Amino acid sequence: MYLLKRLRDQSLPIHQLNTVFLSLIVNRIRYAIPSWGGFIAAELRGALNPMLRRAYRCDYCRKPITVEEIMEAADGKLFAAIQHPAHCIHSILPQEKEHAKGLRRKGHTFQLPQYTYDMYRKSFIPQCLFKYV
Repeated sequence: MYLLKRLRDQSLPIHQLNTVFLSLIVNRIRYAIPSWGGFIAAELRGALNPMLRRAYRCDYCRKPITVEEIMEAADGKLFAAIQHPAHCIHSILPQEKEHAKGLRRKGHTFQLPQYTYDMYRKSFIPQCLFKYV
């Protein structure tokens, strides 16, 4: 944030500040969020969201961003990618079930898993399977 403040003080245009902000700050958050995003505690979200709002107020980025938006975009992109059979982690998805004729299509064709532990429910694959039904 200090670097962004120094760049803004040196009259760097907002679209270039936005590029630096997205590449330095947001990409650090986005890097592994599909793997740990379900396990983020409310207090960590409560710490990251004000920092992202402050960046918007200080004109470091063009639009306000939240951790939830970053998680949604990253989860959707990765889940869409792993549905293709050529993807390296496609094999950890559950079996596909047949689609009954006459019913509308779901977001995916995989069987929904049974779970007993909350930790399993918060992991990436079950979270996306239930989210994109």
